[in-house]
Amino acid sequence: MIEIEMNSFKPADVGVIYGGQLVGRSLSGILNYIDTIAPGVLFGQPISFWGELIGAIGGILGGVFLDYPYNFVATVVGASLAGDLMDKAISPTIIRIATPPTPPSAVAKGRYAVTT
Repeated sequence: MIEIEMNSFKPADVGVIYGGQLVGRSLSGILNYIDTIAPGVLFGQPISFWGELIGAIGGILGGVFLDYPYNFVATVVGASLAGDLMDKAISPTIIRIATPPTPPSAVAKGRYAVTT
């Protein structure tokens, strides 16, 4: 078990944390960009979903099996991708719950009601 005391981080550790976070965010942005230029799906999900899922699982495995500092980097990158994956999984659910349906009586004749 790793015990961390107050002020036990070294400057290199802080660099690894911030660097790993930047790598994770950059990978997520690249995966989202791939979704826009090649909107293909694999098993009903966009490519970014699978990339973030593989990255999150790889972060767990890297954190367990790699040596320092690579285990630390893998964990931070994987956690960043897992957070983005959870954002994608939760946001459609929240939108469906928070948006009430438009009743038919509220729609004017000859016009369209836009609901999401």
